[in-house]
Amino acid sequence: MAIQSVIINLAALITCLVSVTSYALATKERDDQPIAQPELTVVQGGLVVDGTGAPAFEGDVWIRGRLIEKVTQGDREPVPFDARVIDAHGRVVAPGFVDPHSHGDPLITPAFENFLAQGVTTITLGQDGSSPVVVGFPALYEQYEELGLGVNIAMFVGHGSLRAATSIDKIQIQVLLRLRRSLRCLIRRWTIPLA
Repeated sequence: MAIQSVIINLAALITCLVSVTSYALATKERDDQPIAQPELTVVQGGLVVDGTGAPAFEGDVWIRGRLIEKVTQGDREPVPFDARVIDAHGRVVAPGFVDPHSHGDPLITPAFENFLAQGVTTITLGQDGSSPVVVGFPALYEQYEELGLGVNIAMFVGHGSLRAATSIDKIQIQVLLRLRRSLRCLIRRWTIPLA
């Protein structure tokens, strides 16, 4: 009965965690560094499809650094003189797409031009049960940041990698509890739920 309860609790935990989003590399806090004002880019006059199902409209998209600052429709606002302006008349402007099942190695191809050419700005890695070694996530994410990846990375916790990190060969209560602790730790800081 105790094992069944632990398994049910673990299943409930995993189910709840499926709705959790990844820790975005671009939003990692750096308290020890001053925040510089990122570059402003304004994409003007495109047919904006916002991904909500609302009708497309002609508008401008204001992007500061890596984040959309605002989307305007109708009367054009004055653009600061130092902003980069992209003329999108006759083109469609859409949010970046998420590829929920992608394969690649950021350490080998950090620019990910193949994804960007398709409009994909966020990819998932670590699916199919395999992800980087659990204890290596902090160092791995530092390497990713140093490389300046072309896309955002959402990292799954591979069930095979998690089992290997906790030395599971038989299901035992202590092992399940270690598995649950490891999973909670990873999801809080570095990844999205199991793959």
